[in-house]
Amino acid sequence: MDIPDPINDAEARLQARLPAAQHALDEASADATGRSVGMAIAEVGELYGGGDYQRFLVVVSDGERAALIEARLSGSAVAVVEARGEDAPSHLLERMRSAVGSLPNDGHRYENVILNHPRGYSA
Repeated sequence: MDIPDPINDAEARLQARLPAAQHALDEASADATGRSVGMAIAEVGELYGGGDYQRFLVVVSDGERAALIEARLSGSAVAVVEARGEDAPSHLLERMRSAVGSLPNDGHRYENVILNHPRGYSA
């Protein structure tokens, strides 16, 4: 019986998207400098392209390792963000970076972000 390994799976998802996601990987690795983890948007999905949300693929890196995770903004959150004149991908990264501070910091911040980040974010 295979035991799921969500960290390995997230890292493999990123490897499968290279070289297309290389720019986001470079940005996330640079963003990790001075932080416990860095993040960058690898792909922005269509608004309502599968439900009442916009899907984002986000590279998370601790400077040595990197993985690909999914995050979403609801359709109404995208409308609110855009009505304020903000960029939805930039808003999402700000929300995700803020959420990192609420996750356990037991020396495994990279793993905790991958395992425990909220999938949906608000405006």
